[in-house]
Amino acid sequence: MIATIYKALCDGIYSINNTLNLIANNSILTKVWITFCAFLTGFFVPIQFCILFVFCMILLDMYYGIKASIKLKRKIESSISWNGTIRKMRDTFLLLCSIRGVEYFLINALVTTKVLTCGAALLISFTELWSVLENLNTIDPSGPWKLVSKFLRKKGEEYTGIDISENDDLKK
Repeated sequence: MIATIYKALCDGIYSINNTLNLIANNSILTKVWITFCAFLTGFFVPIQFCILFVFCMILLDMYYGIKASIKLKRKIESSISWNGTIRKMRDTFLLLCSIRGVEYFLINALVTTKVLTCGAALLISFTELWSVLENLNTIDPSGPWKLVSKFLRKKGEEYTGIDISENDDLKK
C-alpha cells in the first residue's frame, strides 16, 4: 500500500519534471520562472475580483472628488489627484496582499475561504463608498443621500474642528 502511494507520487513528480523540461527546453532559469508564475497565479487569482472591485471604488471616489472640487471652485491639480489615487491603490494592494498572505500561508489549513481578504476588501469599499457619498452630498445636497447629510456634517465638524451649519450659507 505504502509502496503504491510512493510509486504514484514519484511518477507524478517525474511527469511534472518531464513537462517542465519540454516547455523550458531543459533551462533551469525558465523552470524557476514557470514555477514562480504558477505560484503568483495561485496566489492572486482567487482574490482578483476583490482587488478589481476595490480599485474601481477608488477610481469612482477620485471621479466624484474631482466633481466636488469643481463645484466648490477649488483648483484641481491633476498630478496631485492622480498621485494620491495611485498611492491609495498601492497601499490597498499591499494591504490586500498581506492579508491574503496570512490566509494563504498561515491559516490555509483552517479556513479554505477568503474570509479575511474579502472582509478587508469590503471594509475598504465601504470607506470609499462613504467618501463618494460625502462628495455627492457636496455636489447636490438635496439628492437622495441627504438622509446622511446631518451625519456627514457632524463627522466633518469633528474632523476639521470647524462649525458647519446651514445658516452660514444664508448669512452670505
